[in-house]
Amino acid sequence: MIAKHTPGAAGAITAEALLALGTPDTVYVRPLAADEAEGIPEAQSLARTGQLYAIHQADGTRLAIVNGRTAAFVTARQNDMEPVSVH
Repeated sequence: MIAKHTPGAAGAITAEALLALGTPDTVYVRPLAADEAEGIPEAQSLARTGQLYAIHQADGTRLAIVNGRTAAFVTARQNDMEPVSVH
């Protein structure tokens, strides 16, 4: 049986603990929904040529928004980080 997570419950994982679980150079790449992008200033400044992707640390901190999955992986690797996909 899978336990349901309740925010603030005993045993909840903090952002710091999540960051410590992965390696410091691992980042997560995920597509950014159009409604999410509307409220993010750096997303508004990008020339839309396709799907936007966000690059995040393990604790959820957004590091960058770029045009396209390939650009996200290249950007991460150029900054000595190891990207992985999240759905």
